[in-house]
Order: sequence, then structure tokens, then C-alpha cells
Amino acid sequence: MKLWVNPPGEIYLQGDIAFDPKGLIAGSNKHEFWLAIKPKEINSYWWGKWAEETSGQKLMLSPKMVLEALGIAEIGGEGNWSLSNVDHYDVLSKRNERATVIKKIYIYNSRDYLIKKIEYFDANGQAAVVTELDKYKKVLNDFPPSREGHSRFGGVPFVPTFIKIITCIDGKEEDSVRITLGSIKSMNFTDKQRRRLFTRPAPRGYKHVYKIVDGNIIEQPQ
Repeated sequence: MKLWVNPPGEIYLQGDIAFDPKGLIAGSNKHEFWLAIKPKEINSYWWGKWAEETSGQKLMLSPKMVLEALGIAEIGGEGNWSLSNVDHYDVLSKRNERATVIKKIYIYNSRDYLIKKIEYFDANGQAAVVTELDKYKKVLNDFPPSREGHSRFGGVPFVPTFIKIITCIDGKEEDSVRITLGSIKSMNFTDKQRRRLFTRPAPRGYKHVYKIVDGNIIEQPQ
């Protein structure tokens, strides 16, 4: 898998499946997110607008969750945060306006103080998606870089090279996706590169096209 990130909201993933170098593509920009899988047993394209779906949890590979796994997690916005301690972890819990926990971030406090796990919860308080992070590598330059030459986020010195995203039903593991990064480096994107990588591609050649709106997956006419 190849991965490009241009914070805070642009990401593009490209994976080789069945000898197709673009058998899996996923991405997002300021306005939209998408996931497309080509093998014939799936052959589907999903997309949505952030204004209509804030989390992208309905996707087996959510661009927003990958961004958060890479250290570009937002601590703020709507909802209230609280801090607790569980075993060797400091746990940041986010609650919505109904005081229901919707996210937990686990930070290992005994050694490196790095994020090891992020949990996302459904409306019933059950774990819907769990992201596990491991094998952190130190980045020589600030990550993510900014156009001014310094990081808007203060620099993320360590980035996980192993990311496992687990989807759950009724709190039990249903399926998972593993991302392994061989190397990490900083780069500055040209406008042409940004348009090529972070513009949602047209859903040509896919048997099924779905749009995600308010948590509902709606098949679109071809």
C-alpha cells in the first residue's frame, strides 16, 4: 500500500489487489471522502460528503481514521473531553451532547507516551471501530510539513508504521484491515500533485456505487 497525506484533511491510499496496483483506493479532501475496491467479488465504490457524514465509520477503511492514526487527531470541536487512567494508559474520552462516549484515545504512559489505540463507539455505546497502532518510527523532519517550512501541528516526531483498523458488530470483532508502512518521508506537494491525488475520482467501471448520508449507505443509479 502507498499512502500520501497533506494535513489537515487530504489523504490518498492506493493498494495492490490481485495484481491490480489500484485494486484499492481511498481518499479524502476538505469536502469529500471515498473508498473503491476493484476485485470482481466486491467491485464497489463508496463516497460521501463530510457535511453529511462526519466520521466515515461505515467504510471498512475510513480516511479520517487513518489520518487520526497518523497523529492528526483533533482534540476539540463539538463534544466534551475527559481524562482517566486505566492500567498503563491515559485515556482521553470524548462525549457528545447527550453525554454518551463516542471516542476513546489510549496513550501509553509508562514509557513512550504514544497513542496505542483509538476506539469509536456507536449510538448504543458499543465499540464500532477500533484502531490499533504499533511499531512507531521517528520522522527526521516535522510531520506533517507546512508550506511555511514548519509544522502547523508542532511536529509529530513519531509515526506508527503498523495500523490495524477493526470493525465490530455488537462490540465483537467482525473484520479488519492492516496497513504497514515501509518508509516515511516529508514532501511538499505541487498544485498538480494535489489535484491528482486528492480529487475524488469518477466511479467509472464499478458495478456498485454507494453514497453514505447520515450513516445510511444508499446505492446510486448507474
